[in-house]
Amino acid sequence: MNNGLKKKLQDTAVETYIREQFLPSVTVNDLPESLIDYQKSVFVDYAKSYATSFGMEMDDFLSSYMEVSSLEEMHEKNKEDYINQANLSLVSQAIAEDAGISVTEDDLKAYFLEFTGSEDYSQYVNEYGTPYIKQIVMSQLVADLITENAVLK
Repeated sequence: MNNGLKKKLQDTAVETYIREQFLPSVTVNDLPESLIDYQKSVFVDYAKSYATSFGMEMDDFLSSYMEVSSLEEMHEKNKEDYINQANLSLVSQAIAEDAGISVTEDDLKAYFLEFTGSEDYSQYVNEYGTPYIKQIVMSQLVADLITENAVLK
């Protein structure tokens, strides 16, 4: 098997393990409500973006694609996902702080070059905001750090 492909498969397996096995075992003592509210707003922005791209009104998009009748129902349906994502953010932030990781302009460009084929990420900043974009890149840098340092048995 090609060494590059083998490494990619191992990295993906480690990242999956982290998300599915390690993170659920982490206890977050104090989850700020503002972080859950932030996750809700990100999800609403995501839904609005898709509704717009499909040329639909938000209510029609929610009923057709999200299978809910309102934003409130969508929030209730996704409550556990919001909590999990907020916990992941806190854990990633703690690991980043401990490892001295901060997101630089070069990190942003490299991330978007890898995942979109372009270093220009301005449309994503306009759509999602700089804090969210930096959070995504920081989470990826943390995942990369963990996979690079994982001991495979």
